[in-house]
Amino acid sequence: MNRAKVICLLTMFLLPAKAKADLLMIDKAPDSVFSTGANFDAIAGGLSFGTFDIDSISPTVLPHMSTLSASMSGATATHVVHLEPDFSAGPAFFDSSFTGFARTGIDTQRATAEGHIEFKVDALSTFLLDGFFSVDDVGSSSGVVELEAHLVDITLGATHPSAIFSSYQLSKTTTDQTFMIGGMGGDDTNALLGTPMGILEPGKRYALIYLANSLATSSTTDAATASGAISFKVVSSVPEPGIFQTLLAGCLVLLGWRRTRGPKTGRINCILGEPGV
Repeated sequence: MNRAKVICLLTMFLLPAKAKADLLMIDKAPDSVFSTGANFDAIAGGLSFGTFDIDSISPTVLPHMSTLSASMSGATATHVVHLEPDFSAGPAFFDSSFTGFARTGIDTQRATAEGHIEFKVDALSTFLLDGFFSVDDVGSSSGVVELEAHLVDITLGATHPSAIFSSYQLSKTTTDQTFMIGGMGGDDTNALLGTPMGILEPGKRYALIYLANSLATSSTTDAATASGAISFKVVSSVPEPGIFQTLLAGCLVLLGWRRTRGPKTGRINCILGEPGV
């Protein structure tokens, strides 16, 4: 290996290291809240009427893990929430799982889970969001099935959100329905904006909002069970802007230096740069 190539390779190691995010800074109570509910008889304007059971939590200590459970009149729902904001042990993440979802065929009976988490990152990072919700109808009649997940930029405030990713699916007549975040599986409504992976920027404030819902209607005669999960991971940091350009420029400078040393011809390959002749 000639001297110019060796120095070019060494240049790569002398460049500033890529930005490393240390924390997924999750806002605690009251900005982040998770809940699960069973047997809501009716909901209008955000208010619930009739008999219902709700279990909710706003984390005050991180990392956090909790299990929320609701049960009433044959409807049950369990919602497990796990927040791990520290990158030291690997990717920071948030995940939740929905287990033990069950409802009868009684009109308006439901099992549901929802979450709202607000957070920041301290360096330019990438994210990956995925999840599913699957309903198993006992008989041939179906109920309403919903799965939605939204990642929004709320830097300007919660009343001025800017959607980064949004996925909503709704079915009313399909039995044994399964939804995947980012899919278009609803027989009634499908809405999709953006992609479930992208970049998070420091200095901005974000919110992740999700809902999974299984609801019996007046045409439902059979019970149903359901399960699912939501996963949000900060997969890796993004290299600082300019590093690749700096490396390329350094290689080109070294290439020029190599050319001034004499009439010897040949090819010098610089990592991340174009071959020189």
